[in-house]
Amino acid sequence: MNIPKALILFQLIRALIPVILAYFIGDAAKTTILGLMHIGLISNILDGIISRKLGSSRTQLRRMAHQTDMVYCFL
Repeated sequence: MNIPKALILFQLIRALIPVILAYFIGDAAKTTILGLMHIGLISNILDGIISRKLGSSRTQLRRMAHQTDMVYCFL
């Protein structure tokens, strides 16, 4: 698995964690959820930069990144 795909998978898994924290912990998890959102933003930016530098910015990879972003927005 290459680095951009690993970052996309990380983003997909990370998108579910705030939902789980909010459901089970509630208001006490606000700071943790905010931190996870910042980590997600940074990994999303790095995903695009790294894939362009490695030359692996293909249509399939861009589509996977976009669909992962949409999953995160709907959660």
